[in-house]
Amino acid sequence: MELNPTPASDFNFITKGNYITPDVIIKKINEENKVFLNTAFTNTLEINPYFLEIDKTTCSEEEINFIQEKLESANNIIKSIEKRNNTLLLISQEILNLQADFFKFGKLHIKKMSQKIIADNLKINISTVSRATSGKYLECSFGVFEIKYFCVIKLYY
Repeated sequence: MELNPTPASDFNFITKGNYITPDVIIKKINEENKVFLNTAFTNTLEINPYFLEIDKTTCSEEEINFIQEKLESANNIIKSIEKRNNTLLLISQEILNLQADFFKFGKLHIKKMSQKIIADNLKINISTVSRATSGKYLECSFGVFEIKYFCVIKLYY
């Protein structure tokens, strides 16, 4: 029989916390709330200039076609990410407009709202609002909230 010098080590109930990084930040600047995308972890994507300046005189036609195809694909991804970010920014701005009292006075002033209201106001599809806000978080002076928190239909206060 062996003795364990740390007998309680098998009962490690402490788990590492999951940190939420907000996608959108609402800051008060000159007494007015402004919406910003959190770019701390989403640096601007760009194509390496090396691939743009490859000497095409030394490449075969097959290599040139391959490079052009990959550059086009990369450009499409960059445009898609920019469009997604712009959509998230528009939705967040609309939430700020519709929930202005919440951002001024706090949780007790949240208003009845839905994703459909946002979609109708922005003239976009409700599924676009749902996809754009899924798993996204917003930071304001009252804390960090999942964006869908603001799209409440019934209030339970």
